[in-house]
Amino acid sequence: MKFRGPLIALTVFMVVALALTWLVYATLRRDVSGGTTSYSAIFSDAYGLRESDDVRMAGVRVGRVEKIELVNNNQAKVD
Repeated sequence: MKFRGPLIALTVFMVVALALTWLVYATLRRDVSGGTTSYSAIFSDAYGLRESDDVRMAGVRVGRVEKIELVNNNQAKVD
């Protein structure tokens, strides 16, 4: 009977750890519901920007560069 207290504490710890692990897994694997939205922007200087580069807001990946094309002979249109 000496081990009953530590055994209960270990069991509670394991249940909480498994629940938190499942919660993190479920959060990271969830799909984005709904469609996506595409944006275009015109830049006077797109030096260093490449197709398939990540688009980030506040350090969080929110998209990627699909296409870069020259417009008006001196501007880059980025999709």
